Amino acid sequence: MTTKVKTMTDPLSLFMAEVMKGKDAYPLPLIATSIDLSVLTGLVVVTMKRIFRNVEKRPIEAVMTFPVPIHAAVFALEANIDGRHVKAVAQSKLEARQTYERAVESGKAAVLHEEVLRGIHTLSVANLRPDAEVEVILKWVTTPNLINGRGELRIPLTVGDVYGCSGLSDVDDLTHAASPLKSAILTVSRADIPFEIAGKSALEGPFNVALNRPIDLTFPRWKSSALHGTAADGRSVDVFLEPSPVLSGARAAVAVMFDYSGSMSEPFSGVRGKANKHDVAAMVVRSVAGGMAYGDHLDLWQFDTQASRVGQLDQFDDRSIMTLLNMISGPRDGTEIGRCIEQVASGTETRDILLITDGKSYALDFQALLKLGKRISVLLIGEDSLEARVGHLAALTGGQLFIVTERNLDDIAAAMDLALRSPFQPASYEATGEETLQAQRCGMSINATWHRGAKSAQDEEARAIGAFSAFAAIQALDEEQGAKWAEAEGLATHLTSLILVDEVGEAVKTLPALRKVPLASPMSLAPDTYFSADMSITADLAINAPRVSASIIMHNIRKPAPPRRLQKSFEYQEVSDAIARLSALIDWDNHPSEILNYDLNFINLEAHELIDILQMMLEDVADSLGMAPISLALGLAAHVGQGRSRSAMRIARKLLQGLDDEVLRTLFSQLRII
Repeated sequence: MTTKVKTMTDPLSLFMAEVMKGKDAYPLPLIATSIDLSVLTGLVVVTMKRIFRNVEKRPIEAVMTFPVPIHAAVFALEANIDGRHVKAVAQSKLEARQTYERAVESGKAAVLHEEVLRGIHTLSVANLRPDAEVEVILKWVTTPNLINGRGELRIPLTVGDVYGCSGLSDVDDLTHAASPLKSAILTVSRADIPFEIAGKSALEGPFNVALNRPIDLTFPRWKSSALHGTAADGRSVDVFLEPSPVLSGARAAVAVMFDYSGSMSEPFSGVRGKANKHDVAAMVVRSVAGGMAYGDHLDLWQFDTQASRVGQLDQFDDRSIMTLLNMISGPRDGTEIGRCIEQVASGTETRDILLITDGKSYALDFQALLKLGKRISVLLIGEDSLEARVGHLAALTGGQLFIVTERNLDDIAAAMDLALRSPFQPASYEATGEETLQAQRCGMSINATWHRGAKSAQDEEARAIGAFSAFAAIQALDEEQGAKWAEAEGLATHLTSLILVDEVGEAVKTLPALRKVPLASPMSLAPDTYFSADMSITADLAINAPRVSASIIMHNIRKPAPPRRLQKSFEYQEVSDAIARLSALIDWDNHPSEILNYDLNFINLEAHELIDILQMMLEDVADSLGMAPISLALGLAAHVGQGRSRSAMRIARKLLQGLDDEVLRTLFSQLRII
């Protein structure tokens, strides 16, 4: 019989674990951020440098998730590690993740950049040794949004709470907190045209920018531009950018969706007085309606978790507009954007939908919304607004994305009016003869041509232009073609990730502790309050903890029983509940090496009691499998936790690696473990 391990060894450590519970007891590894802007005539190239330093006595993995402009092409990832400059390659998302996990387990330093959702990216830096420092360099390129002849670009640095289920693990999900890093250094390495930052003329720098608000760039004299770039294979590519066409005399008919959820009561910085997002949204609707004329039609809806029609307008005098606006309700509940769009689409006859929101909802089913046949444009309000999900929806349906700032309130309605009167042409890619692309984006028409046999220089500017063109073309390709092109061009997309591994550096010998780098809390938001519920089941289990029969499980491993025979065992359900509760109690990310060494002083009393109970329950099974009961208990708990913790996945793999797939499948089935 295998000896059980008693886990509670140090009462003082247990006491301190309770004291520190819920507190950030670890120093954040991100110590500096810098941003460089290279402004071409029609594009902006952004280089973001982040320095990660490990001041702990154990190896760590630093992970941060952040928003990126929805139309930005991420085309380069590099790192400086111990004096070595390492460049990333693009691989399919699955292959890149596997490459990264192999590096983690072998102790090699590695960096992975993934797009976990459209417009939401995650940067992971693995096996950062004690006292070591890594500089990570990320480059992306995009075009500004054209509004009344002026270009505008927002570089998001933070985001507020996001509502709904993201489908991401805890470590990959967006978050904000009281980050100790307050500012970044911003420089301008090149400026072909004059531009402003937050309404002020851009200097050569360097100068500090706050990390708790976005960087808003304005190009007062944007003009059509011809750019010459280079594809990854050396072919030259010509790109021409110009304002999107507008149909002369076209009528505007639009269903306006007004977000009146609770988050719209948050303050809108930059507007004089005490205006909140709800007030600014009403100002925009009034301006849009004021720009309409005889023959136009406005269908106004309001929504939070449900959508309801406010009223319709075909006469656009001031009195009619104000009467309609006064019928809009004040901010109230949460947000279910996807469901509400479906309700509005089925209830209105207009082709165009204008969604006015702060965008902070994950609840969007893109395929279902595409089938509605509507062109959906989006107006985002607030410095903590999130363009990732709704911006992707606008791009897929042929709509435009607008972001309200304190400087464009007067022009935003006119820009939206032009967008509503413009024809929609889906992106078109042709590969007969020379490859060509025609697309509309950000109020611009994009025309690109790749020249076969023509080679051009491989400097950074040319590669940025080539990457921008390829990223735009991928949106017009099927998934297989798009993945191949993204891999060849070195792009991080919804199909591909960027991965680099330091093959020659010193390897660490234990799994790294995971440290999530939070985004700064947006300037306009008050601190959040978090709640947790007590779900303890320890007391009931401790009274009469049953054992799972090894003979039953081992019999089923040799000859699996029909599913109907596996559904009537109360003992198994109790074990499953105990495993699930233990999984929730253990901090897998901060203590992976301690868990593998069974050094569990960091866990609380309830977790210790659950481990002792599970060792008794699983003793015969573990003995039959040739395992220590504590290894089996922790391995199963880690398996349950792998959906929310990357470290739990790695721990489960190590603790259960001696069991073949058939044994594991039978164990999971018998114990009701998913």
